[in-house]
Amino acid sequence: MSKSIGIRILLFIPTLFVLSICLFGLQESARGDQVASLCGIDGTVDERVYLDCIKTYNLDQAAFYISVSPQFVDAEVLRTIFPAGKKQTIEQLAYQTGDWDGTIHWMQLMDELIERDYSLQAELQVQINALRSKYWSGLSLVGFQNQLEQINHPEVDVLISQIQNLSTELTQSSPSFSDYLPQIDWNGSANRFHHWWSKAIVFEFGQSYSGRSVNALIKGAILRTLLLNLIAFTLAILLACSLVIWSSRKLNEQSRHPLDGWSSIFLAIPRFWLATVLIFLFANQARFAALGFFDIGAFTLTSSGISLIGLIKVYTLPIICLAFPITWSIYKHLRDKIKAEWKMPYVQSARAKGIPESKIIRQYVLPNSINPLLTIVGSLISRLLAGSIIIESIFAIPGLGGLLFDAFLSNDWPVLYALCFIAGVMTLSGYLLSDILYFIFDPKLRKGGMKYV
Repeated sequence: MSKSIGIRILLFIPTLFVLSICLFGLQESARGDQVASLCGIDGTVDERVYLDCIKTYNLDQAAFYISVSPQFVDAEVLRTIFPAGKKQTIEQLAYQTGDWDGTIHWMQLMDELIERDYSLQAELQVQINALRSKYWSGLSLVGFQNQLEQINHPEVDVLISQIQNLSTELTQSSPSFSDYLPQIDWNGSANRFHHWWSKAIVFEFGQSYSGRSVNALIKGAILRTLLLNLIAFTLAILLACSLVIWSSRKLNEQSRHPLDGWSSIFLAIPRFWLATVLIFLFANQARFAALGFFDIGAFTLTSSGISLIGLIKVYTLPIICLAFPITWSIYKHLRDKIKAEWKMPYVQSARAKGIPESKIIRQYVLPNSINPLLTIVGSLISRLLAGSIIIESIFAIPGLGGLLFDAFLSNDWPVLYALCFIAGVMTLSGYLLSDILYFIFDPKLRKGGMKYV
């Protein structure tokens, strides 16, 4: 038993590692300038401030343990170029020409041209500002040449001439095929993923784009979500088992209870539609004053914290919305398994002895039908978490679902991926728990152990 459970736990770790790689890859591919978002700055700040922010968040390091780049590109220098639009311009120019040294020289000349003080020449300053915006937005080399030709002023004629001559040389350069051969570098632990992963496994997620700690945001929301989902999951199991027992009282091979057909319809009802109907009927005091007992997102505070009445008024409707589809999903699984168990010889023997059918279902059939239900615990947990995103947003509950929705709308990627990581851990833990419970309650598995292909 311990060996089989140990194998499951060992499989849990690489699965979580792969999930972390996917989340980190999505975070790295997110649009925008990470430095500007993390530090709350833009491209107009001093270069020293920008580089300090890069070092603070390890953005001057490689993204992963292994990095692949063309042999002529100095990836370490490229990571320190700011802002993001300028970095994109330099990267495109280097890949087009295959001349890294020439590209860096061209960048230095452009920086010198743009960073001069033109406060006394208003017309020239307007032209340089227009060039700067193009320089920081990824304009092609030909586009830069056309832009430079429009600037005619004795103060910058020499510098512009140097830039144009170098641009011509870069345009005429013909990189060889060997220049683009990939160079594979091993970065060791000095990479951004290693720093992110080493903190994520101990649930340290850094700072959000809003300036607040991600852990502080999650800490204030996770208890509400866990309470909401735990009550909904428990209620769904109790209701499903009760409905199965009630609908199976006079069961035979040809019987079909009306709930069997209605369960498919109930299972297909969208949560958001059910939430809208419940709000309209039971939280709308303007139309139904007698039924408008429940609140949306309002907590009743007392001297000892949140009152019981306040919890009931706030959580009842969202719990119903979360538990409703889970109840009918469990009902269908149990009902199908009970029908199969009802044909077993031990049931026929018990009926022949005159044992009441309700007792047969409670003491023999239902316990034997529980085991297949354990295999879907993980999927039910993921469905509850997915439903929380919608339900908490509709009912204005400040939980993980609402926090995830707000982070998505505001493009707060650190919060978004931290919540996805936590959801992945909870889902994988649910599948691991279902395997362990299935192993404990199934004597065949306890005797032979789990088999892996």
